[in-house]
Formats: sequence, structure tokens, C-alpha cells
Amino acid sequence: MTHSNLHRKRWQFFGLLFAKALLLTLALAPASSKASLPHHHDNDVLRVAAPARERVFARLSPYGEGFEPDLVERFARTYGYRIEWLSAADRAEALDMLRRNRADLAVGFTEAPCADDAIASGPSYAHERPVEVRARHADGREPEVLRDEYEAPVMQTAAFTPDAEGLHATGAPARTAAMPDRQEGSALPATAHETPTIIDGASWALWQPFVHTESRAATLESPLTYRWHWRAGAPRLDANLRGFWQARQHPVDTMLDDLTEQYFGFLPETLDPYDLKELSDTVEDRVPRYGRTIAKAASKAGLDPLLLTAVIFQESRFNPNARSHTGVRGIMQLTQETAIDLKVNRMDPDQSIRGGARYLRMIWDSLEELNLDPWDRWFFTLAGFNQGPGHLRDAIRLSQELGGSGRTWRELKEVFPKLARAKYYTRARYGYCRGYEAVDFVESVRWYYYVLSGLVVLDRPEAKHLAPLLAVRGTPVAPFI
Repeated sequence: MTHSNLHRKRWQFFGLLFAKALLLTLALAPASSKASLPHHHDNDVLRVAAPARERVFARLSPYGEGFEPDLVERFARTYGYRIEWLSAADRAEALDMLRRNRADLAVGFTEAPCADDAIASGPSYAHERPVEVRARHADGREPEVLRDEYEAPVMQTAAFTPDAEGLHATGAPARTAAMPDRQEGSALPATAHETPTIIDGASWALWQPFVHTESRAATLESPLTYRWHWRAGAPRLDANLRGFWQARQHPVDTMLDDLTEQYFGFLPETLDPYDLKELSDTVEDRVPRYGRTIAKAASKAGLDPLLLTAVIFQESRFNPNARSHTGVRGIMQLTQETAIDLKVNRMDPDQSIRGGARYLRMIWDSLEELNLDPWDRWFFTLAGFNQGPGHLRDAIRLSQELGGSGRTWRELKEVFPKLARAKYYTRARYGYCRGYEAVDFVESVRWYYYVLSGLVVLDRPEAKHLAPLLAVRGTPVAPFI
């Protein structure tokens, strides 16, 4: 062995001894010494701080995990992160978690960009009008659903309190199913046993159908702005997030629009308390009569039985003798031609339900080649059920002719009504179509499906009448299994 080789071997030997000694010292160091070491985590793990809000994590909705989780998941998938969700009661706690390197990203919070060099803020991506809500039980207690939503805390923020400067009522009190006769007005004077809170308009719209207590709400002028915040001291994360949001600003990017449509596009502009009351009464009085048939038909067709229930309610209000001027008949409002093809008697409610479920599945299967997002495929299926598969294909082609992709319901709901105009239906393969009815049908079914799912999640009294359906429902990740 040469002298140089021997020298190198000695240094390798002493280096190994030194490394072992260092590891032993660290292993035996007291806890206080270890705590003083810098905090590190896997760079591929994205720690996301978020509040437990319905707008963020969807508890009531059957349409997915929630707007923010889906958006974060798309970012993580693009840049190769694994997500770790952390709970943050409010924006102040979330920002503190970023400063202390206990979180990398904060989502689901409103207000302006953070004036802190350690924290970067993304562009605003959603604007919601705040709503002042005053709700109470007869004994003065606040409804649990609202308390859960804002005292968790959820929508209450330091910048928006009921007496905050600059918030002025612009709308009329909201009406719930429990208060259809309330007079409209723009002012919300305080009354005994009422505690006001400020929530964003989307969250109120999501919760409102389940607040079956006396409540009043008025839209306020100053908007709530949503944006992401993250640690500015993480170069790779900072660059990736800036790149992600820069892509969202591109004119052809539709990610935010598509997610907004998925989670909020079905919400009615004005809640109809009489319509909700009719749905509640139908669930109690009529659904039990057909519950087993719905459950079996849905199971055989691979549908969520609550979806099938929503379709029946929209079609006939569960009236087996329902008739329309367009010629459709029965509880599922089938055409004579469709009933013959399905080999069912459309005026027999049990046969009609089985045939309707099978028809929905047939339309769903016929869209396989389009490789659509599951939710868009569902909305396309409902439109085809209402107006026929041929008119659905006409709408897809028209969307593409007008520069769209023809692959999203967000596009098709804008195009379908055009097929009722001569300028468009004269060059469509299947001719005139009441496309506006297709849009109304799909959005109504989405709304009723949402309400029914919420009743089950909240274990409301109406849910017991849906028990025969729930036995076969399981936990579907999409309306078609």
C-alpha cells in the first residue's frame, strides 16, 4: 500500500469514528436540546392549514371533497407533492403556523394579502358578498348548523363583524322553509335572543336549506376575497405556487370556473321555501311507498339511490299519474317510444322507476368514448335523459363549433338554450330542442340531490324515511358506481 493510500484510509477511519460519535451524542441529547434544533420536514410533503368550513371541506355536498381540497390536489399533482391537512381555527392561526414553519400553505381564508415578508400571498380567485345572518330557535338558542359553521370558527373574521364599518345591507331577509310568510325588507334590526354573524354568500347558500328555524339574512356590500398564503422562505414551493397561479390567470384556463360550477353552479339565486317544503313532505309521505323499488333499481343500474330520488322528484313529484303536454307520462316521465324500447309500462310506477334507472345508465354508458370528467359525464347524462341523447350530441357539437371543448357542463349549459333558436337548430342533426328545459332540469336535480344528501349527513328527521335507500347506497364517490 502506498503512503498516499494509507493516509486516505486513516482519514476515512477517523471520519467514520467522528460520524458515529456525533450520532451517539444526538441520540443521548436531552429533549430540550433536541427541541432547539431547526424544524425540518420532507420537501415532498405539502402541509396545508385550512378551516373546517363547508366551502372548504364539503360535508353536505355529494359532489366531491370540497372546492379547496380539489384545487390543492391539482396543484400537488402538478408539482409532485403529498398533502398533509392541518386544522386552523382562523386566518390568524393559519398565518402563525406559516411563520413558525408548522405549515407550508394556508387556504380557505378571506381578507387582503398578508403584510409580512415571511408570508407570500397569491392573487384573489373568488369574491363573495358577505351575508349578515340572524337566526335563533324559539327558546333563543342559535341553530347548531350555523354555530358549527362560524363558531368552529368558520366564517367569522376579525375584519368582518356585524358592526364593522362599511358593511351595509343591500338585500332582503332570506326565507327558509320554516318561514314562508316573512315580509321582505333590507334592514335587520336586532331582536331579543338573536346573535348576528357574518358569513360569505356561498357558505350561506350551502347551509340555508338546512336552517329550519326562524332566520333572517341580508347581503352586505363589501366583498370577501379569497386567496392562498404560503411560506415565502421556501424557494421551490414559492416558485411552484407562483407558477400555478400564473397559469390560472391565462385566458384559456378554466380550472377555477370548472370547480366553481361543480360545487356551486347548481345553487338557486333565491331559495324557494315552498319548494323545499314540498320536497320534505314528499320524502315523508311518498318516498317510503317506492323506497324498495328505488333501492333495487338504483343498485342494479349502479346509481346512487338519492340521485334517482332527486330525478323522480324533479320529473313528477312522485305522482305516478303525472302527464305533460309534451307526451311524457308516469312517475319518471318517459316517452312512449322510450318505454317501448325499455319494455316497461310507463304508467306502472315500479316499472317506470326500473326503466328510468336503466335508461339513465344507458345514456351514461354511451358517453364512455368521450372520456369526460365523472361529474360532467353525470350532468351530460341528466341532460340526455331530459331532452334525448340525440339533442345532447347536438349540444356537444355546437359547443365545439362555437370554440368550446364540448366536454364540460359549464359550457353546455350556455349552449343548450341556443338549440331552441332557428339560427342553430336548423343546422343541428336532431333539429329543434327545448334546451333551456335541459338546463333547468339538470340544475334542479343537482339541487335536490344536494339537499337530500345534506339531510342524510345531518341526520335530520326526514332521513329516517330514506332508510330503505341508504341500505344500498354505501359511500359512492360519484353518482354512478
